[in-house]
Amino acid sequence: MFFRPIYLPLNEAASGLVLALAKELGISVSGKAGKKHTVLLSSFIFCAQHLGSDHLLQWPTGNESKSQRIYSLYPAAGLPTIHNVRRSLISAGYVEEYDWGDQSSGLVGLSNADAQELMGMSFGMKKDEGGNTINFNFGSNSNLTSIEAYAFRECESLRQVDFQNSVTPFTIGNRSFEGCTKLVSVNFGSTVTSIGAYAFKFSGVKGSNYRTTIVIPNSVTTISGGAFEFTKINYVSMSENVTVINNNLFNSSDLKSTWDLTGVTYFGGSVLSSNINLKGSLYLPNSVTTFGGGNFGGNGLTSVRFSPTITNIASYAFSGFGIQSELTNISDIGTNVTFVGSYAFACPNLKDVYFPVTSAPVSFSSNACIGLGTNRPADGSGYQAYFHVPVGATGYDSVFFPNYVNLIYDL
Repeated sequence: MFFRPIYLPLNEAASGLVLALAKELGISVSGKAGKKHTVLLSSFIFCAQHLGSDHLLQWPTGNESKSQRIYSLYPAAGLPTIHNVRRSLISAGYVEEYDWGDQSSGLVGLSNADAQELMGMSFGMKKDEGGNTINFNFGSNSNLTSIEAYAFRECESLRQVDFQNSVTPFTIGNRSFEGCTKLVSVNFGSTVTSIGAYAFKFSGVKGSNYRTTIVIPNSVTTISGGAFEFTKINYVSMSENVTVINNNLFNSSDLKSTWDLTGVTYFGGSVLSSNINLKGSLYLPNSVTTFGGGNFGGNGLTSVRFSPTITNIASYAFSGFGIQSELTNISDIGTNVTFVGSYAFACPNLKDVYFPVTSAPVSFSSNACIGLGTNRPADGSGYQAYFHVPVGATGYDSVFFPNYVNLIYDL
């Protein structure tokens, strides 16, 4: 958690930490004096995090210039206020008093360049006319190891995040950029290793480098569920080392195409649901052994090449959770399927469901085919739907099939 006092209101986690420390010390954070206290405490926490123990801290009086000095140097705190805050920290055991008079312990008067060198990074923050942060860039000397959970959550002025110059492996925590509605561009660089759950949910992210493709570098091995849910991403360039696509990853986003799934073994539920501009086909390679439900609801995908290695067809596998699916064609249902879940084939435009004759015994849920082929003329004229009952199937006699579906028994 890195912060500068003038940006403190935009950082919920940092504000909470400062308020907790002020409460422990019995220091007010209200009014003009409270503003100075807040600046001094946030600067002290910064030093504690980045310098650690056994370091000399100095307490400058500060000045009013935002551009000339950083951290505790804006606004000017004044020696009496500094003295009181320092004494409170000493009494609480956070600071050890040296025999150097009243100027021991605190933050040295750093220039921007000095601060960047100390921190090992360059924030590269720019401000709009209201003084709000719009960019966050990490410098080439970054020793960043993680963006903690909730770090920038609901920071509504954040517009761009750039990790391209980060040189050490780091992780992005759960919900760390959730709700950053003006955040449109994220450049992950080449050292991020994992992206946490809901990390960019409800953000305005469209892609990388202010484009509409999000580039996930090959350094990433794990992306948790819902990480890009409710974003504005159109296209995905996915890491070759992500083999698990977790639930809701791009749910309710703005995808216009799928991506290469080579090497993927697990494709979770509702990864693609409610992407209304997503058209065409989904190709599941043979490496996929598990495929979740709800991936065809609320989008325009019309066909799927099903992985023949999948053994269980999950509930809502080819439909949506109460959201209409446009799916018309399923190919390559493999010979290893042994179970079909509820509403798996609730596809109103699907006309032909075929299991291989050599299929293993298949157990059907009784409502597996409710909703199959319901988009038909009111009188049923000119409409034919077929369901091929596989060899050795069990439970199909109790399956509810609409009366316009023709059963073909591959016995």
